[in-house]
Amino acid sequence: MAIRCLEDGYGHREFNIMRRNYTLNDEETEIITSMIETLRTSPYMSYIETEEIKGDYYKIIMSYVKEYLEFIDALHLRTAIDVNCDYFITRDGELRKRAQSIIDRKIIEYPINISTPSSFLKELRLKRNIE
Repeated sequence: MAIRCLEDGYGHREFNIMRRNYTLNDEETEIITSMIETLRTSPYMSYIETEEIKGDYYKIIMSYVKEYLEFIDALHLRTAIDVNCDYFITRDGELRKRAQSIIDRKIIEYPINISTPSSFLKELRLKRNIE
């Protein structure tokens, strides 16, 4: 379904709306069911259900969602902050714009830099040349 939706020219932000126009066939359903089971039983994979996120952490993530970040993007951004990342690197231009807006308005006070991979590499090269 997702592949057909993408093949028809829809991006991931449009997928949530457009997926209603697509249905999985039996083969696709079987493949996805098998993939989910493989992921759930893998010793190398950890996952949590949204309902398991408790207390202030959930409130913080939802404050980012209120500022138009998608839930999973808010979770990734907050995780980067919590592990003291200096940079949050993404190719998603809309996410960069929205995250930077939250930082600029002091909703996020942690000094994290939002960057593209190429901008980050450029800055890293400059720092190496200075040192």
